[in-house]
This record gives sequence, structure tokens and C-alpha cells, in this order.
Amino acid sequence: MGLLSETPSRRAAIRRNRPDKQSALFAELKSEGVLVSIIIGALFWIAATTILMMRQDVVSYRPGQTVEHDILARVNFVYRDKDLLTKAQADAREMTPRVYKSNGDVVGQLGAELLGLPERVAGDSIGQLPKDLKDVLDSGALTALQQARTGPDKVAYEADVKNYIQQLRDAKLVLLPEEDRDIDIKSNRKVNVVGVGEIRAADTYAAPAQDDLAAKISRFVEVFGKKNLWPKIIAITTNQLKPTHVLDEVATADARNDAGDNVPRSAGEVLYKRNMPVVQRGTIDQRDWQMLRAENLAFIASISGSAWKSRLGIAGTCLLITLVLAGYVAHFQPRVVKNHARAICISALLLSMLLMSQLAGIGSAPIFLFGIAPTILAAMVLTIAYDQRFTIGIASMQGMLVTVGLNQGIGFFMILWVGVLVSCFLLSDLRTRSRLIEVGGVVAMAVMATTVAVGALNLDPLPFIGSNALYAGAGGLGAGFVVLGILPFIEKAFRITTSMTLLELADASQPLLRRLALEAPGTYNHSLQVAALSESAAEAIGANSLLCRVAAYYHDIGKINKADYFIENQTTGDNRHINLSPSVSLLIIIGHVKD
Repeated sequence: MGLLSETPSRRAAIRRNRPDKQSALFAELKSEGVLVSIIIGALFWIAATTILMMRQDVVSYRPGQTVEHDILARVNFVYRDKDLLTKAQADAREMTPRVYKSNGDVVGQLGAELLGLPERVAGDSIGQLPKDLKDVLDSGALTALQQARTGPDKVAYEADVKNYIQQLRDAKLVLLPEEDRDIDIKSNRKVNVVGVGEIRAADTYAAPAQDDLAAKISRFVEVFGKKNLWPKIIAITTNQLKPTHVLDEVATADARNDAGDNVPRSAGEVLYKRNMPVVQRGTIDQRDWQMLRAENLAFIASISGSAWKSRLGIAGTCLLITLVLAGYVAHFQPRVVKNHARAICISALLLSMLLMSQLAGIGSAPIFLFGIAPTILAAMVLTIAYDQRFTIGIASMQGMLVTVGLNQGIGFFMILWVGVLVSCFLLSDLRTRSRLIEVGGVVAMAVMATTVAVGALNLDPLPFIGSNALYAGAGGLGAGFVVLGILPFIEKAFRITTSMTLLELADASQPLLRRLALEAPGTYNHSLQVAALSESAAEAIGANSLLCRVAAYYHDIGKINKADYFIENQTTGDNRHINLSPSVSLLIIIGHVKD
């Protein structure tokens, strides 16, 4: 008896431990599509974890936000101020000496002018002198110059001119255009004179010449034997001497560009010590946000030894949410487990919206616009593709991922959740395109009200609450417009037919319905009657009445091919089946289903 009582349990154990039991279970899971769904879920978890790893780069504050206290640095860090570096480069370019190139042998030209002066005034009286000499020469100087045309006076005069010109050359006078010289003097910078080097602008002379040049060359004219020519030679020199150097625009630009490029990057670095104010109390601008971002990166780097804890926490959080998502999908939409295309579409939708929100958080874009709109957009798409209950659960978990990724609190999640709930409740039946805009408007008002409530709860300043409310409202309204534009792609991606498409198919002007009315009028009237009956029946039991009505319009469309073989179209009373065998009649009648 003992052996007999143990036999059933032993047999059960043998059956459980059969070697082919595990392979049969594997084959069953594979046939049900579970294995591929598990792979899709694993890939979703990996991708979501990777996206959320970027949360460390998210700065909690936004440009335009008002803070009621100074924000202190948590660690020592260096802020690379681009504006400061740009200013240093601009200053370096501005203080770089301008380059002046040679203007030719202007001293030699003056010498030629002086050597030809006796011939130029030969035979002239004071009244007959050229204009440039009339105010310079007097009768004594004119007589001396006329005497220097011939004989010993000529030889002496030419020797004096050459000696004078040589002294001018030896003095290496630098004459610059007056306007350019004034600019350099006012800027208190040096000038780079080709052949001379860098010198102070004040050590040069202006051309046309001024009193300082006349004083400089006054001792050079003493080489002339006739003293009455000294002031005249000085006057002619100051009048006739051109700039020895002129501004070289190209060389100056190159020198200044090189000076700007050679400014070290450290010129734009600002060192902040721990507990130093990074941002003063008030409104955060773009520069403040950049400093907060640099401080945040430095803080993360300072705790790099504990970075694995954060990554492990993100991976664990994503794993939990992924498992809940998978269970929720398997329970409320079991068809998705077998339909891998839909599973991929859902995963791609959630991941793309998560990535969009995360990228908005990394940048300085308004977080209440690009952080909220993608989740509401996903909720609208899923509501159209599936049902309200399924979408509320999926979109709520998507909102959790977004909240974690953006380092936000429960208040932010509440705003997201209200937007999800309102969009799901109002999109129960989508029969007009304007309905999407109406839903977007109501969602906008709902999230705006929630944003105001959350902001007041957090004691945020009124301007900040107002801007956040406007951004959140724009996100809700924008989601409706985006869904309206991509609705045909949603239908193709999820292989669904929305009520708007059904309404288009119900139009009597559809080519197929027009053919049915013309070629099989009896069948057409029969279809209209069936549509009315099915619509009423669907409404009574809570089914999709529009789908039933449109399906009834087309349920007998196959009768077009052999309309006369169906009694509702035999208006003359002739029965086409009289001369046919029953089997052929049967084939014709049931063939309209395939047709």
C-alpha cells in the first residue's frame, strides 16, 4: 500500500523533471511572442537608462527664474566666461600697435624740390612767384636763390642742400598722417613703423608738419651759408614734406588678429571658491545659468567616486518602471505581446519623448515647455491608438521617468499628470480634427492652473509663476497641434483607424460606395438598413457605434461583381439561379465574401 501511495507523486516529479519540459516551455514562450517582447523590454530599459544618465547635466534653475537668496558654490570651480575672454581678446587687438609702411623716399623728393628751387624762381619777382612760394619767400631770400643758379653760389647751395637732406635722413624722422597720428595718441598706444620698430605715437611727427617738427629741424638748416634762407628752408620743408609712413590696413589687421588669437584661454577664467556666491539674489540670466552649469559639473566631478551609486540608482529606477510598464501592457493590452511592431512603436514613442524632455533639461530651454509637452503628446497619441485606461497608466509612468530625468519634484509631476489625465479623458472619441485643438486648449488651461497652484505652494515669485504657467500652457496647446499634423502617421504606425478616417469612409461620395449604389442598388439600401440597426445595437451595449455603421456600409461590397445573382438586386423578378446547379449557386453566393 505504501508503494502504491507514493506512485502518483513520483510520477508527477518525473514529469516535472523530464529533460524536454524546459524546451517545451521555451517553445511555448517563443510561439506566444513573449521572448521577443522580453528583448524589446530589455532594450527599452537600456535606452531609458542611457537617456536618464544625462540627468546629472541638468541644472535645477532656469534663465528667467527668480531666486530669493544668493546661490553659493558647493565646491571650488573655474568658470570659463566667454564674454570675459572675448573682451580680453578685443582689448588685446585694440592695444596692438597699428602698422605703418614706408611712403617712399619723401626726404629725397624734398631734396629734389630744394635743388630745383633756384631755377623755379629764376626771373620772377615777388608778385610773380607761385602760390606755394609767395607767402614763404621775401625779396632777400628770392635774390639769394636767384644767385644760386650759377657760379660758386650754385655749387655752395647744392652742397648745402645735400648736407641738409643727409641730416634729415640721419635723424630718421617719422612723419605720419595727422589724423592717424591723433587716433594713436588718443588711444595711448604705440605704433609699429616698418624699418624703425615700435615707438610711441607721441615720438612721431604729423604731416602736414606742425611747430614741433619746425623746432626739430631748426638746427639742421644751419648748414646753409646764407642765414636769411634758414627760416625759408624750414617753412618749405614743413610745407612740402609728405608723411614718411602711411597706415598699412592689411598688416594692422593681421597683427591684431594674431594678438587676439594669442590671448590665453585663462584670461576668461574666473575662480570661485566654495561657499562664494555664484548667483546673486534676483533674476537668473543666461550668464548666471552658465555659471550654475559649470558649478554643477564641478560638483559632479568632485563626487566621481560615488558616481556609480547614482548610475546604479538610475538603472534600478528604470528597471522597476520598465517592469511595471511591461506588466501593465501585458495585462491591459495582451495583443501587444504578440504584435511586436506595436510594442516597438510604443517603445519608440516613449523613448523619443523622454529624450526630447531630457535634452530640454540639459539646455537652457524653458523646462515647463519642452519638459511637459512631450509627455502630453505621448498621452494623446496612445489615447488615439488604444484606450483611456491603458494610456493613463503608461503616460503616468512616462511622467515619472521625465520627472526623474529632469531632477524635478512632486509638483512638476502633478503638472504632468494633470495634463495626461485631461488629454486622456477628453480624447475618448475623436470625430473631428478641430477636436484635437479643443482638447489642446483645455489641457493648456488645466496645466496652467496646476502650475499656478504648485508655484504658490512652493512660494515662488509671481513673475516666475506666470512665465511657467504660460510655458506649460503653450506645451499643452502645442501638443494638440502636433498630434493634428502627425495623425496620419500615427494611424499607419499603430495600424489603427481613427473615427475621423471612419467618417471619411462613411461619405456617400466614396468611389466604392458610389459603385455599390449604381451597380447594386438593392444591396446598397440593404447596407444602409443594416448600418442603422448595427449602430443602434452598438450604442445600446456601449460598443463603437461609428465603426459598426461604417463596417455595415461595406460588408456586402463584394456583391458588386455579380449583383444580379442576389435577390435584393433582381428588380425585374428574374432569378439567375434557376438554370444553375445548387453547388454553383452556393459558390456564387458565398463568393461575394472573398470578393
